[in-house]
Amino acid sequence: MKKIAFMFPGQGAQYVGMGQELYATYELARTLFDQANKTLGYDLTKVMFEGPIETLTQTQYTQPAVFTLSVVVSRLLAEQGIKLQLVAGHSLGEYAALVSSGVIGFEEGLKLVQVRGRVLQEGAAKHPGTMAAVIGLDDSQVKAICENTKNGVVEAVNYNCPGQLVIAGETTAVQTAMAEAQKAGAMKVIQLQVSGPFHSSLMREASVQFAKELSAFGLHDPVVPVIANYHAKFIRNAAAAKEAMVKQIYSPVMWKESIGTLIDQGAELFIEAGPGKTLCGLLKRINRKMPCANVENEKTLQDALNQVLKV
Repeated sequence: MKKIAFMFPGQGAQYVGMGQELYATYELARTLFDQANKTLGYDLTKVMFEGPIETLTQTQYTQPAVFTLSVVVSRLLAEQGIKLQLVAGHSLGEYAALVSSGVIGFEEGLKLVQVRGRVLQEGAAKHPGTMAAVIGLDDSQVKAICENTKNGVVEAVNYNCPGQLVIAGETTAVQTAMAEAQKAGAMKVIQLQVSGPFHSSLMREASVQFAKELSAFGLHDPVVPVIANYHAKFIRNAAAAKEAMVKQIYSPVMWKESIGTLIDQGAELFIEAGPGKTLCGLLKRINRKMPCANVENEKTLQDALNQVLKV
């Protein structure tokens, strides 16, 4: 069997009905979803399965929903004999990655996702801003535009794939940088529907609060190699995992570099575990030859199992 790397998606991949088929089909999925409902103190599965989408897209519901489905998928794959050997998660997805690598348990991870979401919203209320995707320019061009924008804070924060970089900061500065990117020949510039300037230096104060609350949680050394977003290198121990979670809040997501690290470590097949196939799409733009399967329901689960058996 080839070396398999798991990828876990972040916020934005959610949709009404996510996870419902797996809940109906697998006892393991039901156990984890029911455990999530109990831990959260409300019926997360009802929001996931029935919506409405306006409720599901609220951060307080979106993040636990994406996280829970991602962990469910990884556990179902493990139950079928597909063990993850390398793992990374994009932004919020890093928490599912940390659970899958053994750094934190499922319930603890779910509670931390709740804490993180609350801290980010509080941070965004103190330091309002927005984010935008810039498509079709080199990273160096986008970084230069951000550095030359003088009417507020704007920074490059998500290095997703060649030709796609997300910026974040104060709204006026982001909009100025968007206009400059269009002048520079960007194919597309899209202001994102987010509630704050996440992964930017404006979130540093939020990271301090998160670090205080994180100290109440017990972390373990990873048993499966897991990559940190903020530097695209492997987390070696519990202390490094804590540092990664804190720094991720105000640091760029080095996704393109993270995928490069996984490939350098021998990854031959990628599985995106969780809703959607955004990360498989990014992978194709990073390395067109690398096979990728997304798993979010019964059909994609069986497709992935067949693909693993083929390789």
